[in-house]
Amino acid sequence: MRPPTVRRSLPLPRWAVMLAIAVALSGLPHGAAGPALADEGTADTGLTPAQRTLRNGSPMPTDWVGPLERQRTDLPLTLDWRDNGGNWITRVRDQRDCGSCWLFSAVAATETWWMQHQGAPIPGLDLSEQYVLSCVDLGSCSGGWCFDALEFLRTEGAPDEACFPYQADDRIPCREACDDALERMVYLGDYVQVTAGVIDVDAINAALQDGPLVTNYTVYLDFYDYTDGIYRWDGVSESDGGHSVLIVGYDDGRGAWLVKNSWGVGFGELGYFWIAYDSGTGFGSDTWQARDANQRPSLRDAACEPAVAVPGTPVTWTVVYADAEADAPLAATLRLRDPGGRLDEHALTAGDGDLTTGVPYTVTVTLTDEGLYGTGFRFLNTAGQEVVWPRAGMADWPRVDTALGVPGEAPATAGGPVRLHAPAPNPANPGTTVRFALPAPAAVTLTVHDLAGRRVATLVAGHREAGSHAVAWDGRDGAGRAMPSGVYLVRLHAGQVQRTARLVLVQ
Repeated sequence: MRPPTVRRSLPLPRWAVMLAIAVALSGLPHGAAGPALADEGTADTGLTPAQRTLRNGSPMPTDWVGPLERQRTDLPLTLDWRDNGGNWITRVRDQRDCGSCWLFSAVAATETWWMQHQGAPIPGLDLSEQYVLSCVDLGSCSGGWCFDALEFLRTEGAPDEACFPYQADDRIPCREACDDALERMVYLGDYVQVTAGVIDVDAINAALQDGPLVTNYTVYLDFYDYTDGIYRWDGVSESDGGHSVLIVGYDDGRGAWLVKNSWGVGFGELGYFWIAYDSGTGFGSDTWQARDANQRPSLRDAACEPAVAVPGTPVTWTVVYADAEADAPLAATLRLRDPGGRLDEHALTAGDGDLTTGVPYTVTVTLTDEGLYGTGFRFLNTAGQEVVWPRAGMADWPRVDTALGVPGEAPATAGGPVRLHAPAPNPANPGTTVRFALPAPAAVTLTVHDLAGRRVATLVAGHREAGSHAVAWDGRDGAGRAMPSGVYLVRLHAGQVQRTARLVLVQ
């Protein structure tokens, strides 16, 4: 069989690295061939008819055509992604009494796609179906469309199972996910429809060379009796709804596809089944496949100047947008919360730059109300990807206060000591503002260090005039990577003077 195509490598999330190491230490073979690890589950034959019906949560194919006449003879005779240069299929899950098959198939496809893009199987990889069930706008335990789940995984992503364990309940709110869910996300690159309303065996098997496919079909009552072999509708049994599954292989000699189900290992061949190309169920008439990555855009170097101002002062916000595929923003807005809690949006204007390396976006607003403002940025690009900064909440800046005097004016303690004020807010989540005062012009460096003394960010490097100054830090290092939660040190060097302040970062 043809080995999987290895595409460009994407950064592996910290949780996935730790999980892979843990599994390796437990003695599991990395990328071992054979059936995937599976959940324990009750056999489908032990379910009541009502419980069986609850598991069918996808629309049934209608007006489908096929199978078409075969044309290709150049494809391998068999294919099984559980044993194709390694095991690329994650364990069988049990959706239980919830019609969530539409998202289980999509999550399973995303898991395989992610491993392919890392270039190797990841033992124990398990993304959260509950996150999709609780957070998606379309679909529930009463059913949904698999392509809606694929779209959600492309734009919103899903964290690991440990972050939000599956509970077969669509009433659980999205906020029940772990606190650092956004740091643990895996995003599907893209997806494409392979067949639409027609069973084209050649097209499906050709697409399977690159990875598994998601499909829907009609479940007839005789399907519940399946234990092994190749399933075909008996032509008599009544339909019992539609179901969504993952095609993981085929056998041309047997004229059948190998399929991963989401009804636990008690069904069929340890959670898998074989179904004929001409099963009579519409199986394969509509299929989708996860495809190449479209990496998420990033926002960095967020700031407002001045971060501390008097009423009537124009304040300028800046943020840098970068996207590896140069997907241009369709919308770029500053989200500004005034001291009274009212939320307004202001369009950002792009400056000069390259989308792949970063383009600065700015807007200037004159602020009159006194108090603490909240700042956030939101971008939506041509690929339908949304990115926000901060990742949660808003940065607590700028601050407008009449008592501050004229911005940039020498402080009342001119001629006194160099001052480094405590960052505010502190803890930072993740944005904060660092203020310092100089009694005289000086060469200044303002840096952020971890407790081991390593510098993670440079906020100021250059000459500064006497007076009060403020600079924002967004919780990222110099390369734009989010720093982990913890305690950091802010160090100010002004001439021969050094000052240090402690900062707690919460991501």
